[in-house]
Amino acid sequence: MDPGVGPLDRVWDRGLQLERTSLAWTRSALAMLGAGALVVRLLATRDQPVVAVSCAVALVVMAAAVLVLAARRYRHADAALREGGMLPDGRVVALLTAATGVLGTGALYGVLAG
Repeated sequence: MDPGVGPLDRVWDRGLQLERTSLAWTRSALAMLGAGALVVRLLATRDQPVVAVSCAVALVVMAAAVLVLAARRYRHADAALREGGMLPDGRVVALLTAATGVLGTGALYGVLAG
């Protein structure tokens, strides 16, 4: 075994895992915005402008928060892996779950109201 390779080097690929995860969070936020646009369009065509605008604002704010928290999580996880500290918590996952609930509620309301 190479003397310069420690146990952390064998299980951690120096940023690629974090980069893939960060890109996945970005794709998730963009998908949330795309699905939100469809829900807003559905609600707007069914004469539900207040609900449509409410869903749109909530989803844009949550998608932006997911992007910001994912970037912060990336930096924190990178520092934690380099220094051997604690990895980040699940706030981004909780926020994405809440956004999915808002999106689903808006879609369900659009279907039931029409």
